[in-house]
Amino acid sequence: MTAMRTKTSGIVMYLLIIFAGAWLLEIIGWRVLHVSATDLAFQFVLLPAAFMPAIATIIVRKWVTHEGFTDAGLRPISGEHGRTTCLPPSCHCSWSA
Repeated sequence: MTAMRTKTSGIVMYLLIIFAGAWLLEIIGWRVLHVSATDLAFQFVLLPAAFMPAIATIIVRKWVTHEGFTDAGLRPISGEHGRTTCLPPSCHCSWSA
């Protein structure tokens, strides 16, 4: 598969997983469980929908595009004085001792 085709299929699958997963959870809450949208139980049914982008990212990177996670930027950044932070470089503050 070419790089452009892999990238396109990854984007399409990502969007499909996000929207299908979110709508499926809403349909389960409304139609199957007969829970009102203003009910607290409905919020718990929809809670996994908030994590659909993260779930879709893991699925697409691992099984669709086979990119892996080595270049995903998940390693902690070692700052000055041996401190480790997970903030992007633009958010680092210079602390004076």
